[in-house]
Amino acid sequence: MVRLFHPRIDLWREHFRWDGPRIVGLTAEKGRATIDVLAMNHPDDVAVRDEMIVRGVFPT
Repeated sequence: MVRLFHPRIDLWREHFRWDGPRIVGLTAEKGRATIDVLAMNHPDDVAVRDEMIVRGVFPT
């Protein structure tokens, strides 16, 4: 059992970073575990983010 990222307590930049359209976990528990549990890099989501980057509307 691990503690997942809590947006009201934890700082996003301490646990995640962007790698193009993918979210990379910087910490084992809160970062990588949260990405896995919430399927934050599901292929459909990554494809949408990639398209947004191509169109210049992705907030990086």
